[in-house]
Amino acid sequence: MNSEMAAGFMQGAGFNAQNLKYLLFVVVFAMVFSIGAWLGTLVLKAYGDGELDAPEAMRACIGVAITVLLVVGVVGSIIF
Repeated sequence: MNSEMAAGFMQGAGFNAQNLKYLLFVVVFAMVFSIGAWLGTLVLKAYGDGELDAPEAMRACIGVAITVLLVVGVVGSIIF
């Protein structure tokens, strides 16, 4: 976005476009980590109930962590 477009956006919307990008990233970041935490608790609950053994639970937790980090990385690179 060049300076004229940024000035027009600021005048029309009343806030800076860069601030909107940061807000969008924080909202997506919070949603992805919340879903990741929810999936992690489901895995740990299944482990506690005996539905998963230790290696399966560890593999699932690592898979959730890698997926969350990849999604945040990809979305962050798209937004910024």
